[in-house]
Amino acid sequence: MKRRWVIGLVFAAGFLLLLLDGAALVWLGQLLGRPVLIVVGVVLLLASAGVVIAWRRWVDLLDALESERRAVKEAIAGLRDALSSSKDERWRN
Repeated sequence: MKRRWVIGLVFAAGFLLLLLDGAALVWLGQLLGRPVLIVVGVVLLLASAGVVIAWRRWVDLLDALESERRAVKEAIAGLRDALSSSKDERWRN
């Protein structure tokens, strides 16, 4: 699943960017005594947590989709087998 790996990499980059920017803003806000920078930094830290939650949901949805895809393939294979055996029965009679 190359696409899954690439999108996971994008999520990781977004998480790290938000985390580092948030931490830097909190630090800079404390250093300069600007509460606005601290608030924006905390918001960015919370956004990085949101990225992690979104990534986890995305992985769970992909896993569910993959299991459903396998179930559909198995059902189609079962229908093909049933059709094949019914054709064999029909030709025997």
